[in-house]
Formats: sequence, C-alpha cells, structure tokens
Amino acid sequence: MCQRQQDLPQIERFTVYYQEEFSSQNQTYWLYAGRYQDGAVIFCISEPNFNQAREFNAEPIQSRFIENISQDSNNNSTFLITVREGNGRNAPLTDYRLDLINPNQPVLTRL
Repeated sequence: MCQRQQDLPQIERFTVYYQEEFSSQNQTYWLYAGRYQDGAVIFCISEPNFNQAREFNAEPIQSRFIENISQDSNNNSTFLITVREGNGRNAPLTDYRLDLINPNQPVLTRL
C-alpha cells in the first residue's frame, strides 16, 4: 500500500496519475493518487519523491472511482475531489473537500 513494489501481481499494482506538492506545518508533502487496473483509486501522502508514503483513512474517497482532483487555489493544503458513484456513464457525482493542514489527521468534508 502506497509503496513501490515491483514484485506484486499486475492486479495489485497501481499507476500514479495525480501528484501535487503541498505545504503544512513548515514541511513539504505530496498528495498522490494511484489508479488500479479496475479504475479504483488509492490516495497516499508522502514526503517528496514518494518517501515514507502512506495511505490515509478517508473512506468516502479511498478505493472509489475519481472523476477529478484539484488543488484549492486559495489554500495549497486543501484539495477538491469529485467521486463518481459507480462506473456507468450516468453515475452520480459527489464533491468533497480534503483538508491536509494536518497531514496526519486529514479532514474530509462532503460539499
């Protein structure tokens, strides 16, 4: 989970498709999103260069289909995430705000 491992079976591997640097408490971190083969996404927080990457607990967005991720232009430790509630064309969308001011205790708010 959130670590580079080349010996995993293909079904358990993910490809990082989103990464963004953010600052909190005078330290620099990265938010990563990796997409599994089935389309589900894993979110990870790490220091730059994927050092000490870890998955964080955010049930409404972890292992879901993610439509969009963007960094809040007013606060670089806040991200806006749109979840697709299913993989069909007309699946409903739900927006969330992910606040990483304290990266060890992420706050997820449904908008």
